[in-house]
Amino acid sequence: MNVGRDTIREALLATVGVVVFLAFLVAATTVSPDGMGPTGGYVAVAGIVAFVLTMAIIGIFFLDKD
Repeated sequence: MNVGRDTIREALLATVGVVVFLAFLVAATTVSPDGMGPTGGYVAVAGIVAFVLTMAIIGIFFLDKD
């Protein structure tokens, strides 16, 4: 299977974005011993925002590369 370096780089950067999102979700559920409370909700929303910003930055990076 012949996979280009650019494809591997794109896949790795997208994986980083997903890992950041999952880290925020794990943090959101572990903030409160009773599950996701109000503070956990804020962390979850911050995770969504961080994920969107990370993917946007990665997208701009790849658009600028061409």
